[in-house]
Amino acid sequence: MNPSEKSLQTLTQDEYEQRKKIWETIKTLNKSEQEELFKILKFSNVEYTENTNGIFFDVAKLSDTIIQKLTKFLAFCAQNRVDFEERDKTMEHLRHTS
Repeated sequence: MNPSEKSLQTLTQDEYEQRKKIWETIKTLNKSEQEELFKILKFSNVEYTENTNGIFFDVAKLSDTIIQKLTKFLAFCAQNRVDFEERDKTMEHLRHTS
């Protein structure tokens, strides 16, 4: 195991909860967001497997650096959704007031 990698046995409770939250959030991403997330993992040389069901990686083994990158990316995705919804509401309001 790479010294920067974690394992379930070495994760603190907070690290475990953080990774669990990341995993739950990843499951809600749309296809383009998932593809971008995979680019981050691939660029970071994260070990993964791939089959007809998708791409799989062990969240517990991710280094703190990669966790930080994923956290930033997921925050970006969340903010993007909020911004999109606000634009959508504004456009809808403009359509009804015209």
